[in-house]
Amino acid sequence: MQAFTVAATIAKIHDLRGEAGPNMPSYYGQAQGIASISQEHLSYYCDANDAAAGLCTGASNTPDADQQFSSLFGSAMYADQNAVNTAKDYAINLIEPVAPAALRGDQLASAAGQDAAVRRRSYNARMSLAQSFVDQEIGMQTPSVPLTTLQQQYLTNIGLPSQTNGSWLQVLQIESERRISDVTWAATLQSMPPASVEREIAIELALSNYLQFQIFKMGLQHTTISATQLAHTVERDFQPTVRMPTPSMQAAN
Repeated sequence: MQAFTVAATIAKIHDLRGEAGPNMPSYYGQAQGIASISQEHLSYYCDANDAAAGLCTGASNTPDADQQFSSLFGSAMYADQNAVNTAKDYAINLIEPVAPAALRGDQLASAAGQDAAVRRRSYNARMSLAQSFVDQEIGMQTPSVPLTTLQQQYLTNIGLPSQTNGSWLQVLQIESERRISDVTWAATLQSMPPASVEREIAIELALSNYLQFQIFKMGLQHTTISATQLAHTVERDFQPTVRMPTPSMQAAN
C-alpha cells in the first residue's frame, strides 16, 4: 500500500538522520545538528518572538507548526506536500530534534570508542523504533487512495469539498461513519433486495476483520515499545551485587 511506502521512505530518512550518517546534520558534530534544526524552524515556522529578535524577517504563514500536534493529526488527510513536510518536521521535534554527533575515524579505533559505538547502536535502534511508529501515522494520512463514487458522495453530503483521493485513515473513517450517519446510505439500504443486503453485510464483516488485523499489528508494535522501555529501565537500574576485580589473564605453562 502506498501509505506504508511513504512511511517507510520517511522512516529511512529519519534513520539516517538519527545515525548521523554522511550528509546528515550531526555528521560533523552536534553543534551542526542544532544549527540545522534551528534554521529549519526559522525558514518555515518562524513566530512573532523569532521575528522580534531579528532571527527572521517576519512570522511565517504557519508559525510554530513544527511543534503543534495538529500538524500531525489535525485532519484525516494532509492537504498537500507542504502539510506532509510539516508533519514530518513535527515528528522530528517530537522524537529526536538533534541527533548526537557521529562516531568517526580515530574515535572508533580505541576500546573506549568501541564501547561508545555499542551504546550508540542501542540508542539508534530505540530511536528508530520510536520515530518509525510516528512515521507510519504520517503515511496513513497521505492522499494515496482513490475514493469510490459512494465515498465521494458521502463527503459531499456532510458538506466537505469534493475530492477524488483520500488517505488510508480517511477512507477507513468514511467507511465506518457513512454506515451510521449517511442519509443516502440509509435510504439505499431500505430499498435493497435481500441479496444486496447480504453483500453489504459481507463487506462490513470483511472491513471489521481488516480493522481487527490492523489493531493486532499495532498491538505488536506497542508491545515492542513496552519491551524496549522495560529493558531500558532494567539496564538503568541494574547494580551488580558484588564488584568483581578484573580477571588476570596469564598464559598457561
